[in-house]
Amino acid sequence: MRPPCERGVKIKSNRFILLGWVFIFILALSSSCLADQGYGTLKVFTEIKGSSIYVDGELAGHDTVIIKQIEPGTHYVKVEASGKIYYDEVVTVVENETETVLVKDPAPAAVVAAHAPAPASVITNYLNFFANYSDLSLSENVSGVNKNYGYDPAFGIGVEYNKGIAATNFGANMGINYNFPSNVTLSGFSGGRSLGISHIYFNLVSNAGKNDDLEMNFAIGLNYSFWAVSSPLSTINGGVGYQGYYEFLIPSGNNYYSVKIGHATFYSSSNTSTQSSSGLFLKGGFAY
Repeated sequence: MRPPCERGVKIKSNRFILLGWVFIFILALSSSCLADQGYGTLKVFTEIKGSSIYVDGELAGHDTVIIKQIEPGTHYVKVEASGKIYYDEVVTVVENETETVLVKDPAPAAVVAAHAPAPASVITNYLNFFANYSDLSLSENVSGVNKNYGYDPAFGIGVEYNKGIAATNFGANMGINYNFPSNVTLSGFSGGRSLGISHIYFNLVSNAGKNDDLEMNFAIGLNYSFWAVSSPLSTINGGVGYQGYYEFLIPSGNNYYSVKIGHATFYSSSNTSTQSSSGLFLKGGFAY
């Protein structure tokens, strides 16, 4: 058996330990309560990349700032970027509540508008290199009398440029077509001659339909023809004529195949007569 004095010391020691733990628990609880009381939260979000956020004159962060414990009351918030102030206001923080500030960038709409591409035309822009086949007739007016002649089919090559008008179904087409000479007989000369009718042209174009696999266009316009007749006749002067066509534009990767079917009429004059030639043509080429 232990002496009474030893038992009394043990009991008293246990009481002190218990009181110590109670004191520590009360202190921790009060600290937690104090931490939760008397403060609010301030959140500042900006859409402006690289912005600096100031709270009460002090730099608090960039782009996004969350202050979980801030004294209730009014606080001065400023947001700036690249030397420009985007927000400059006094906000009120309420105890145990969150005050949120969202600063939007006023520039994006203007920036997008400034950098947005111009509305595209329905008609495709391209540079087209083509070969052509023409089945033309030939007539001549000499002193008021019309004479018709046979004209062998003509083959040729050419290049043209097609340009659509932004945000519309319309455009323009211009080009040059060189036809190789074909056999023909003209009044006043015995035997056969060769004739090549080349021309430059300008067309107004309208879209007739378009999808991912095909674009159809219709065009009408004017041409100016150059008549090249074998010697000895060399005094034929070109004139203004007209043409129209349907075009089928078929995508091929980033490029297109262009096929045109149309009708053209050409005019010219010489010292003693006037000539005209008209007929169907077919053009096929690769457009870039």
